[in-house]
Amino acid sequence: MRQIRDNLDAILQQLPEIMRGLFGTPPVLRPLEGLTMVQFRALRFITEQAGCTMSELAHALGVTLGAATGIVERLHHQGLVSRESDPSDRRRVCVRLTELGRQIHLKAVQRARQRMRRALATLSPEQQTQVATALQILQEALGKKADES
Repeated sequence: MRQIRDNLDAILQQLPEIMRGLFGTPPVLRPLEGLTMVQFRALRFITEQAGCTMSELAHALGVTLGAATGIVERLHHQGLVSRESDPSDRRRVCVRLTELGRQIHLKAVQRARQRMRRALATLSPEQQTQVATALQILQEALGKKADES
């Protein structure tokens, strides 16, 4: 039990540092001129689920519908997303990336990949495999816990 607690403490301490290493200092992704981590996550989801509804976005981000609306409002104000009424149900709002939104998202992903590539280059191939395997195991474990909840 103590080992789990020690490992948990180590992981929770390291994860924010890893995220800062990939994306910059919270709450702002410095190279992307004011984009917060949750806004980046929203852009990523909207990229993967073009035309998603506000409810789908809120669920994916783990926030309330009101919070998702605020996130989209700020992204819309920055010209990164467009909002459209669903023709089949005008109460539903669908969100899509604008061309600028696609460019910003791509730039963020490219910068994160560059940072990760530089970090992985300092590791041996065996260490790189260990990192990838450990992250996959953790992701699967988190997915199982989410399914059980």
